[in-house]
Amino acid sequence: MLDGEFKDLAVVSVQQAENLGAVQDLQLDVKEHRVVALLLRGGMFRGGPMVPWSDVRSVGRDAIMVDASASAVARTEGEFLIHLDTLRNTQVVGDNGELAGTIAGVDVDPGTGQLLAYIVAAPEGGGIFHQAPRFRVEPTAIQAIGPKLITINASAVNFQSET
Repeated sequence: MLDGEFKDLAVVSVQQAENLGAVQDLQLDVKEHRVVALLLRGGMFRGGPMVPWSDVRSVGRDAIMVDASASAVARTEGEFLIHLDTLRNTQVVGDNGELAGTIAGVDVDPGTGQLLAYIVAAPEGGGIFHQAPRFRVEPTAIQAIGPKLITINASAVNFQSET
């Protein structure tokens, strides 16, 4: 499931039959390559609360169902935790020294929260009327994720596999 499909989904408590809010972003653990929390829409000048992925029961087409124990908690930060919106547009460079593109999103297993792939937009192409070609980078190809750059094993990437 591509990350854009999570955006604006309602997060609903199963036992309480209560809408906790709508997904604004995903919080990722880039060391473990998984979603750790759903970041819910907040106020105009601050981020909203988050729901830990461990509370997610199921992900449907119209809503994400969470257990009653799920409560919106304060946002957390950590060395390997990053919001997907922050990761977008980060440059991806192969260990061969060539720019592969920029992060455009992620593909998430909705059952486990594991990242199946990082979606990378190629550096050329695109423009006003055309989207740049995109391809998948498996988590095993990631060598390091820094604050402004991601390095990958270029030989492990199938540049022909567009998303």
